[in-house]
Amino acid sequence: MYFEAFIYDYAASCLGDKYSKDHLDKLDFISKWLIIPKLITGKEMSKSGQAYESLKRLHKDRNSLVHLKSREINFNSEEMVNYLKAREQDIQDSTKNCRKALKHVVQELLEIDPDHPKVMLAIQSRNKRVGWVEQRDTHQ
Repeated sequence: MYFEAFIYDYAASCLGDKYSKDHLDKLDFISKWLIIPKLITGKEMSKSGQAYESLKRLHKDRNSLVHLKSREINFNSEEMVNYLKAREQDIQDSTKNCRKALKHVVQELLEIDPDHPKVMLAIQSRNKRVGWVEQRDTHQ
């Protein structure tokens, strides 16, 4: 949700709330990340880069969590244990991808629009968060 909110806020701050709501809000997640920077700067996120791939994976992960399909499982079975382990691993993988996506997207947006205040705030926030995570991980 952070990525969705960020790109919308970036658009609204540059193009206006009304224009963003009327013309950009209904775009799909990936299209927003391609079209909005291009509208603002004339530059598009590289479709062959890590940021684009991370966003695609993030969107897939989000959909699998939000639109989780119900299924019958025997609660006393090995099937249940295996299912829960697989879901836990999926969530851990999604979390790792989210961190990677944040890094790659912020880097690419910095290349596209280095002077925009929203981009600068995202970089500062990311750097503080990365420092905190690295510090936390070394103490565990």
